Amino acid sequence: MAAFAGIMIAACDLPFNGYLGLITPGYDWVIQSESALAEMNPVAAQWQAIWGVIFTLAFATYALGLWKAARVWGKPIRWVAVVVLIYGIGQGIGSGWMPLQHSGAQLTVQGVLHETFGGIGMLGLFIAPVIMLPVFTKKANPRRQRFTLIIVIISTVAAVLYLVTRVAGPEVVFWGWRGLWQRCLNASLYSWLIALAYWLLKDMRSVKEISTSAARPLPE
Repeated sequence: MAAFAGIMIAACDLPFNGYLGLITPGYDWVIQSESALAEMNPVAAQWQAIWGVIFTLAFATYALGLWKAARVWGKPIRWVAVVVLIYGIGQGIGSGWMPLQHSGAQLTVQGVLHETFGGIGMLGLFIAPVIMLPVFTKKANPRRQRFTLIIVIISTVAAVLYLVTRVAGPEVVFWGWRGLWQRCLNASLYSWLIALAYWLLKDMRSVKEISTSAARPLPE
């Protein structure tokens, strides 16, 4: 159940916000972040608040499953479970219930809280694959290590480009594409979360089969 919750929420978040972008007049997904949706469209703000609750509950369920996977992957996965939970709370209820808000060109207190919760949550998810790199060793899990390393590189580049947009204005080509780089960052990390959920299902099933075989009585 936990793995399926992780797959579901990671696969649905970008399409959900993409739909909100389609129903928000004047919204440009290339230069505007997902947070701008709530500020531009009250209907989008309401749906993001509802989605925030679902988002947090789904990631909490996923984090619980990861925590239990310590018997397979060791203690590092529990740190991943913690940062995944932080991400679920920060980007879910935290950002969803406190949408982005400006007063003129300045952020309001609510806007600052939105950025703070979202930033902490995103940082948590960003370091999750880094934590698992020593677990997925080249000798034991070369494909998993290779995929995780690729995700770390892609997400790092996307994160740097996203941070640059805070200095460059939206009128600056490439460097000002905040919405695009945010979605690239999310897509890369969500891809890893989906893969992690699949690996969790696979490894837990293998452990269960081994335990079942060991419990069978030997033939006389």
